[in-house]
Amino acid sequence: MATAPVISKARAHSLIVAGNLVSCTFLALGIVGMLQTKLQDTQDLTIITVHPLTALIWFLLGMVGVAMSVEPRRARLFLGGAGALLTLWGLLCLLLDGTPSDLFARDPALVALLLLAGVGSLVVAFAPPIAGLDRAPG
Repeated sequence: MATAPVISKARAHSLIVAGNLVSCTFLALGIVGMLQTKLQDTQDLTIITVHPLTALIWFLLGMVGVAMSVEPRRARLFLGGAGALLTLWGLLCLLLDGTPSDLFARDPALVALLLLAGVGSLVVAFAPPIAGLDRAPG
């Protein structure tokens, strides 16, 4: 039987912190988005255009992430899945050229948020730790 590789204390800490950061960000955006759109109409949240389905997906992504980001292996799984989803979503927003009322709206702030969160999640989840930074905080 194969055993899973050991995750260092510093790596575990970075996975949990990144998982909590991504999940809490999208949970908050999802709640605010659902309150603003009332799940009926597309609304502007300061600088980001939010479709009702976008707000619902963000809320669900945040809820799943909060639940999974308490243990390093689950946080890594969440960051990998969320990173792939958010990166694909950001690329589809760029390629499909949707109107602001579409799920794949071509809103520069939205695209930047999706790509930054997606690529950042993938880097934290799958990139090898940097040797000098692989030590426990404190």
